[in-house]
Amino acid sequence: MNEDENLYPYLEKAAVENKQLKGTLKVFADEMDIISNETLSFFNKYEKEERGLEFAKDFGKLFAKLSLRIRREESVLYDLFLNH
Repeated sequence: MNEDENLYPYLEKAAVENKQLKGTLKVFADEMDIISNETLSFFNKYEKEERGLEFAKDFGKLFAKLSLRIRREESVLYDLFLNH
């Protein structure tokens, strides 16, 4: 499923009349803004820098955040989509 074409538009439409859903979507959007900024910072930092131990640590942190985000999106947002 393409989230940007199917999931989010449907949930945003449903959130117009559902304050709890609207709040949930805001939390996810705010979280994604933070992750996007951190991802851009990561790529900017390592665009020209040597990729040693610090790179591995930073990559691990970023990967963990993205993995957690995907799991939360699948468990929370997809459930809302399927049950709404």
